[in-house]
Amino acid sequence: MAHTRLVVSVCFSLLALACGANKRASAPLASQPSWSDTTDWQGFHSKRFRLWLAFPEGKSWRIDDHRGASLVATHEPSASVVHVSSFPVPAMRNPVDCERESVTQGLLTKAPLDTPVEDLRIDGKPALVRVLGGEYALDKEPAIKITRGELRAIVSVGRECVVLRYQTEGSSRDVPTLSARIAAVRARMVASLRFDAARTGETPNEDLRQSR
Repeated sequence: MAHTRLVVSVCFSLLALACGANKRASAPLASQPSWSDTTDWQGFHSKRFRLWLAFPEGKSWRIDDHRGASLVATHEPSASVVHVSSFPVPAMRNPVDCERESVTQGLLTKAPLDTPVEDLRIDGKPALVRVLGGEYALDKEPAIKITRGELRAIVSVGRECVVLRYQTEGSSRDVPTLSARIAAVRARMVASLRFDAARTGETPNEDLRQSR
């Protein structure tokens, strides 16, 4: 957890990512509470992507797992959005190759070379996690700056790459809250990611089965 907080802090202080893609034409948000240890996290199962993951304050998320190529979950109170996608590869790839291919396919933006990377295993599968921070101006009000934080988790699952991207944003004064939010997502959402028995031969724990 300490390592995650360090990465979040470093990335936001550098403002390394130019977040020009997917700009939101909205005014800066008032600071919102970050998720704490007492927050209720609820599991959600995606039949399409054959995985389980947990959302904080689960019932307040709008989850669309049908209309687009990706699962898209939005949480308006925290200006948060989660994208989950996957794609097949001809042979087993490591997470770095999966990330590179995700950029080629337009699922992710290219990360700066100096962005810290956390290598780990998610549900027993090789994975990497990056935390990025950036700032952009509103198109109609250039003087207003929006700060955006992003966490991406890329998992190599056999001959398939699975990509989870979490983004949240606010004004410059909200940076501590954004950092805490990303740290919570890393500690709970990413850590809870589980693949269906068809992939792992295991059953998700009962906490995750409490989906909406």
